Amino acid sequence: KAYVDADYGSGSGIPLGSEVLAINREAMAAVVERLKAGISSDALNQSHKVFMLNRLFYQYYYYFSAEAARFDLVIKNANTGAEEQVQVNARPYNQVRSAAQGRFPQSSRLALALDGDLAVLTVPTFVVAENPDYRAFFEDAFRRMNAGGVKGLIIDIRGNGGGVRLARAPETIR
Repeated sequence: KAYVDADYGSGSGIPLGSEVLAINREAMAAVVERLKAGISSDALNQSHKVFMLNRLFYQYYYYFSAEAARFDLVIKNANTGAEEQVQVNARPYNQVRSAAQGRFPQSSRLALALDGDLAVLTVPTFVVAENPDYRAFFEDAFRRMNAGGVKGLIIDIRGNGGGVRLARAPETIR
C-alpha cells in the first residue's frame, strides 16, 4: 500500500493519509513490484527495497517510468473514505528531490544511545571511510555499555543499504 504523506508543491489538495490505489491506470501493487525489481539488495532482502521506496519513491518512479506532465491517480480519500480520481501536475525532479531530502536527511554517523540497561547502537554504514573514528567509536561505545551495566543491545541498521562482498566490517572491529 502507498499513502500520501507530503505534497511537494503540486497543489492537488489530496488529504494527507489518503491511500494511492493507482497511478496512470497501473494498480499501486503493480507499481511497487515493478519499482522493487529495479532496486538492488542483498540476497532476498525485501525490507531494504521497501525502506528505499518509503524514502525515495519519487526517485525510483522517475527512473522506471516515462516522464509525464501530470499523473492520473485513483485515491481513497483519508477524510471521506471515498474512492476518487485526481489529476496531479508533475513537479520538476530537482524540486521534489530537494524537498524530500529535507524530510529524510541521510547521516552516515555512528551513534550510541543509553537508556538504563538498554543501549541502541546506530550503524548506518559499515564504510570506514565515512566514519574516520570508526574503531575509536566502537571501542568507546562498548566501554560505555560495559561500564553502564547494559544488559540489552539493539543494533539499528535501518539506514544501511546493504553492502558489497569486499566490505568486511567484522575485521574492522575485531
